[in-house]
Amino acid sequence: MITSISRRVIREEATDVYYLGSPFTWRLFQLNRVKRRGGTHIESRVIYQPWATGGPFYGPEVLNVEPSDPEISLAWDWKEYETNVTLDQRSLIRADSEYAVANYVVEQCELAKMDLRDKIAYGIWSDGSNFKAIDGIYEVVDNGTYATTYGGLSRSSYPFLKAQVDSTTTTLGLGPMNSLWDLCTKGARAPTITCSTRANLTRFENLLQAQVQYTQPTAVVDQTLASGGFSSGWYRNQPWIVDEHINPTGTEGLLFFLNESYFELIINENGDFEVGDFQQPTNQFVITSLTYFAGNLICTNPQVQGKMTALTA
Repeated sequence: MITSISRRVIREEATDVYYLGSPFTWRLFQLNRVKRRGGTHIESRVIYQPWATGGPFYGPEVLNVEPSDPEISLAWDWKEYETNVTLDQRSLIRADSEYAVANYVVEQCELAKMDLRDKIAYGIWSDGSNFKAIDGIYEVVDNGTYATTYGGLSRSSYPFLKAQVDSTTTTLGLGPMNSLWDLCTKGARAPTITCSTRANLTRFENLLQAQVQYTQPTAVVDQTLASGGFSSGWYRNQPWIVDEHINPTGTEGLLFFLNESYFELIINENGDFEVGDFQQPTNQFVITSLTYFAGNLICTNPQVQGKMTALTA
């Protein structure tokens, strides 16, 4: 009974455990950017250079038809997270009914679910300093400062892996924001979301003229975020989200421009919030169960992502 309760609370509500931990992961889930795969590692082929042959020609000219390979492979390791539900058997035997036992188990499972959700949400924003953590947005949106390599390749050898970084602007302003946004835009590929701490959203709103400071009407509220219970601001007609899991640097932290079209949340099909059976250690009067997750966050086009790193006001 105890194992079945834990699987019902944790496994069957994996959407709540994982995706609702962060507004960014919730949007990826809603945009169908969550994929399940297997294998020894995660691999993705990306185009990094133009086709080497082809182009204009004249009449009977001899054409170069050598094969071209403009693609290269990026590879990421699986990153594993766990939480445990450990039940004190003394509490179980003192419970006066099956309902009391069930309530105790549900309570502990809810706490474990919150714990795992928070750890994974912080992992989404990791900087690569802990090799066991998810390859987070700090590592993705970088020019070599935090991570000299990405996807197994050197950023100095493959410049398309370098994100756009503004490390000089200290006071948030529309001019620097617009410039960084434009650097992240390639043709029709522009950022789809702004992410920051709440302090930087407030700073942005304070930049706006009084006559244009208004709350977006319901008709233009970002329904993707609203469906998960999140609210957002707006910049250049795209939502601006606040994520409490962003680890601030300096006074109030960073600001990110992200194009979600190039992000994927990869989950191992054999590590999709697997809930183990409860077992008793040989030297302790408890029973314990592990909940296990394996996956990673990947980005196939870091050059259209951007961030400000030196904001203090």
